[in-house]
Amino acid sequence: MPYDEAYEAYSYEYMLALAQYAGWNCEFIPVNYEEGLHMLLQGKLDIMSRAERTPELEQTLAFAAAAPSPQPRAVEYFAVMKANRVLLQEMNEAVAALEVNDPSFTAELHEKYYGKGQGEILVLTPAEQDYILEHPVVRVSYDPDWYLISYRSQEGRFAGVMAKIYDRIAAQTGLKFEFQANDSFLEAMEAFESGRTELMAELPYDYLWANRHNARLTLPCQKIPIVAVYKQGEEQLHTVALPPGYYQQYLSEEIRKDGYVFHNYSTIAECLDAVLRNEADCVFLNTLQLEYYRKFAKYSNLSFRVMPSLGYRLSTAVSKSADPRLFSIITKGLAGMSQAELDQMFRESPQNMKTSYWCDAFYDNPRIMLWGSMALAGLLVVSIVYSVILRKRNARLQTLAAQRKMWK
Repeated sequence: MPYDEAYEAYSYEYMLALAQYAGWNCEFIPVNYEEGLHMLLQGKLDIMSRAERTPELEQTLAFAAAAPSPQPRAVEYFAVMKANRVLLQEMNEAVAALEVNDPSFTAELHEKYYGKGQGEILVLTPAEQDYILEHPVVRVSYDPDWYLISYRSQEGRFAGVMAKIYDRIAAQTGLKFEFQANDSFLEAMEAFESGRTELMAELPYDYLWANRHNARLTLPCQKIPIVAVYKQGEEQLHTVALPPGYYQQYLSEEIRKDGYVFHNYSTIAECLDAVLRNEADCVFLNTLQLEYYRKFAKYSNLSFRVMPSLGYRLSTAVSKSADPRLFSIITKGLAGMSQAELDQMFRESPQNMKTSYWCDAFYDNPRIMLWGSMALAGLLVVSIVYSVILRKRNARLQTLAAQRKMWK
């Protein structure tokens, strides 16, 4: 087989996967394309990868195991001599076995080596440019409690990773966004579904879920791993605390039907408190939420386990009632960001988001807090005693002043 730089990446790993199913021991020979083709026709090679399928070569070669190419609308072929029917059959059977046993292998391998290295150049059509001029402000709903991906800051502003993504979309397209503040995810979704806002900042990449919420989905921008968070020593996870309307509950109850019983609380913090009170066995969080909440002392001892079946990909959504040009503009804005840039945004999500409460200080530094509390108590006692002494002294002074007045 000819060997070049591509075999250090996609083609090489793909062939190694086929070799496992075919029972081959592959030897890769470093040659250029012309040398490889000549050696294949001379019988000095058994298989040639990245072969060009032309009418001339099809007279003597058989092309099999088509694989996606990094070039748009192109295909990479593995070629063998037509006379070598046994090898051709082995290859076709190996390809079929790979697809049956690991259907996502090819797509994941292609993403691994040929995923977006840089964003696409954004070019808006005249109609899209007209939309931006006609609609200078686009309204956006967002989940106010989905740390650190999407949330409302203490100043009342839209914050988190999705806020950074929308900043980039605005910079690339010229759109201006108005982020609607809501008190819960359900309120945000209701505003979006009713058409009061044109965009939902974050929505799982699930077309059934999107159809339920009157949404058109952009392509996904990130994979969202889900974990179950529970008290240490908890063996069986049966009841789950979640805010109402969350995707994980829909996925569990209506799609997977995996038997979890859900109890709804207003916020994730209330859900975690329910676990601490033994009102629920666990909470389903994404990994950024886990990182955020475990910094709170009272949640720091909670355990977690990964839930692969509940993970999903994250996208943003445009209302079906919105102008189709808006969907096109948002899609192009997202495409203008490379996957590496998007990954970096998620990696660099703020790590110092913890809100400081006095009880957290007590959990984190109980000795310091104990001594501090004792010192404050001592100061309070001294203050009270001093106040009493001062009042008595003032009373005596007033009495003496009154006596002197009488003597005069």
